[in-house]
Amino acid sequence: MRPLARRSHLTMRPKAVLKKGRSVGVHTHHGDGESFYVLSGRGIFTDDDKTYEIKSGDSVFCPDGHAYGLVNPYDEDLVFMALIIYK
Repeated sequence: MRPLARRSHLTMRPKAVLKKGRSVGVHTHHGDGESFYVLSGRGIFTDDDKTYEIKSGDSVFCPDGHAYGLVNPYDEDLVFMALIIYK
C-alpha cells in the first residue's frame, strides 16, 4: 500500500486493497492516528481488545497510542481509503 500523498502532518492512501487471506497485522500507533473508510468488501477489524466486521460504507479510527489490525478472510477484495494523521 503505497501512499499517494505525504505531507508533514498526514499520509493518504486513496485506494488500498486487501485480497482474501491478506492482513495488516495488529500494531500500536505512536505519534499518529489512522482513519479508514471502506469502499467495498468486508473485513475483520481489531480495535485494541475488540474485534468486529466492517463493510462497505463503514469508517473506523485508531487514535494515537492504540492498536488495530485488519484482515480479509472473505472471497471478495476489501477496498478502503486510509488517512494517517501525524502529531
